[in-house]
Amino acid sequence: MKINKLGILPLLLLAACASDDSAKPDRQCPQIAAVRDLAQIADFGREEPRRSELVAAAKIDRVDGDCKFSDGGGIDVVLDAKMLAERGPKLGVDRVEFPYFVALVTPADIPVRKQNVAVVFKFSGDDRRADSTEKLHVTIPNADDGKGWRVLVGFQLTPEQLAFNRGEPAAAPSQGMTPPKLNKRR
Repeated sequence: MKINKLGILPLLLLAACASDDSAKPDRQCPQIAAVRDLAQIADFGREEPRRSELVAAAKIDRVDGDCKFSDGGGIDVVLDAKMLAERGPKLGVDRVEFPYFVALVTPADIPVRKQNVAVVFKFSGDDRRADSTEKLHVTIPNADDGKGWRVLVGFQLTPEQLAFNRGEPAAAPSQGMTPPKLNKRR
């Protein structure tokens, strides 16, 4: 039996493509977001929440990121958290620090990792506003796809600060005050 070598060549090429490990189905990066109720923080010192007693406030303005899939299984997520701060009348120095976290949540809504960090804002001269871009990295081991995974960023709040963010009456009984609105620096 005589084999036509030119007729086999296309079949060999198709077989090689079909067995290629790098040809994975469309994969998704995990969702990267700020937790709404934890995306801002206001420090009034030890006083009742009044605008005149504000030490400083900050908010997570934007969280952007991307991911890379490693050959051995796993996902590397790199993100930037853009944060803005406002100096209050009671801030007696040129810097303020706020605690925040980065958490990894599985598709089954189970938090598997949380890293606590802090952002430092430095105010120049009489500037009322400052910003910081926090560069963060999260690894999801043994995951072929980021679908359903979430990387969440938020401030570490006291129960009173959380109630204040939510506009709960116990947070500011006589004030009716809402959290400070921080606009982007121009």
